[in-house]
Amino acid sequence: MLWYAKRLPAFPESDTLPENKVSGCVSQVYITANLADGKVLYQGNSDAQLVKGLVGLLVEDLSGLTPAEIVSITPDFIQDTGLNVSLIPSRANGFYNIFQMMKKKGLQSLGSEQLELN
Repeated sequence: MLWYAKRLPAFPESDTLPENKVSGCVSQVYITANLADGKVLYQGNSDAQLVKGLVGLLVEDLSGLTPAEIVSITPDFIQDTGLNVSLIPSRANGFYNIFQMMKKKGLQSLGSEQLELN
């Protein structure tokens, strides 16, 4: 996970806003999403290195997908990867909350592009 944390690009301080904060995490976690050429591009950050690595894993895996692809992903992948047994319950719950926020932000990015086109 630390490898993923190191790979995350710097998160703009200007995006450290309440609407980008993931609720239900013990750590401070922020997620943004933008749509470019029909694909969602995420950025994220956390004040805890392990959680930052979890954010990095999701950013790498979900960035570049369409909003429809992101929405179709179920949280089953958490069990499939084995992360659920590697993380303490509060971290597993936080990881799930980060994932749900990313799905929500992916859909919001689609809506913002449609607004810009009109």
